[in-house]
Amino acid sequence: MFANYYNARPNVAIQQSRVLRMDGTDRSGLHPAMTEMQNMYNEGKVNIVQSVGYPNQDFSHFRSTDIWMTGDNNTDRFNREKRGWMGRYLETEYPGYPDAYPSTEMPDPLAIQISSVPTVTVQGSIFSMGLSITDPENIYNFTNPFSDYPLTSIPANKELRFLRVVSEKTKIYSDIIRAAYRRAGNMATYPQNGLAQQLQIVARLIKGGLKTRVYTVSTGGFDTHKRQVNASDTSTGNHAKLMKDLSSSIQAFQRDMELMEQDDRVLGMTFSEFGRRIKSNASLGTDHGAAAPLLLFGKHIK
Repeated sequence: MFANYYNARPNVAIQQSRVLRMDGTDRSGLHPAMTEMQNMYNEGKVNIVQSVGYPNQDFSHFRSTDIWMTGDNNTDRFNREKRGWMGRYLETEYPGYPDAYPSTEMPDPLAIQISSVPTVTVQGSIFSMGLSITDPENIYNFTNPFSDYPLTSIPANKELRFLRVVSEKTKIYSDIIRAAYRRAGNMATYPQNGLAQQLQIVARLIKGGLKTRVYTVSTGGFDTHKRQVNASDTSTGNHAKLMKDLSSSIQAFQRDMELMEQDDRVLGMTFSEFGRRIKSNASLGTDHGAAAPLLLFGKHIK
């Protein structure tokens, strides 16, 4: 089996002796940089779903991202799903959003994206079902600029109401998020990278008491068409750093959840718009592939 792997990607293949073993299987292994993930797997805190994709893969970053975020690969662009798969879930669970919220049963944001730009993932029929933030301490802090405009029968009434509702809910939820963030502190040590910084925020908000159902974070750099590895040592290079950042960040977050005694209620999952081809290219890289593994992590992942 390893011979087939090496023949398919001779210039980027990891030496068999360097592959990290996972308890209970000799058919799969982890990148040498993912020692934290290896430990989590062997402790029963990580599981891997292999070869996940969808029929007739669209290898465009943009279209494939839309497909993953909406769960719809309709080829008719006039009849495509506009809502995200998490957005549809949240609309079903919390009917009447946003007008009926915050409520006694759900006083907190339904979803929080650690991002400066909202994504389709939590988009509902009209409104986004989540709030996008980058820094809970410096979150939106403003007086609703649309509160003094009367809602009349003017042509722009619908748009004005939309802006007013978004502004009002953003102000309310911003105060709630800031207060939750200040109520807690991280208990684990995190590595210095962008993904870890996002997960630190999520951990503090969970410990701070938010009942928020969904958090999303993101990281990039995996489009390794060239210089994926160092030619002198294929276990090092750009891909190795990406794998290390992913592995160490997830382990730090899981450790934080354990120290905060929140690990009973948290499940994490990774996904990407597509994987990489098995065969390498001539530039020490790999091109867009149809399927990829999903990593799931948490106390009860088995």
